[in-house]
Amino acid sequence: LAFDPTVNHPSHLHPLVTFHNIGLNTVGANEEKDLNMGGEDWWYTSVTNAVKFFDIEYVDVLKLDCEGCELAFTRDIIAEDPTFLSRVSQFAVEVHVSKAWIKTDEQLYYFAIMFPLLEEAGFHLVSSKVNTCSKKHEDYGCRQELHDWGYLCGYTNRQKVTGSCHNFLFVRDDRRKAKK
Repeated sequence: LAFDPTVNHPSHLHPLVTFHNIGLNTVGANEEKDLNMGGEDWWYTSVTNAVKFFDIEYVDVLKLDCEGCELAFTRDIIAEDPTFLSRVSQFAVEVHVSKAWIKTDEQLYYFAIMFPLLEEAGFHLVSSKVNTCSKKHEDYGCRQELHDWGYLCGYTNRQKVTGSCHNFLFVRDDRRKAKK
């Protein structure tokens, strides 16, 4: 399954992939929606509800690159299906840590608990890469809490530290054991 409300693709990109013009939930406003990317009203859902709706028993690879939905992803799993991650093998996510995306305490909370939630479900980080976001997002810098926790992002004392778009690949323990 592929979801993106900002573009229109044919429904069947590949025999094993169907495209749906649907957005994933966010915590707070979404800049792309505010700019009316996609040209029409967006339909939203959670990852857990989409998987239920399409009757998917197991997700081999879940990839999120959705400008803010990674925060709601954590919230929705806790609220809707706390066992969801036990049915996912690999999880690739781009998280946006600048103040443009993590503005509120609620957003910071759901960002912070994503990592222990993944660890509790048996995931381990196998790859990470830090990229810069757009300049307008980088210029916001990061919340002080992220700097206090040792999370390198954005700017510190007007000196660029690193980018604010971080890509992570997590793999569950059971998948790693099966390959040995």
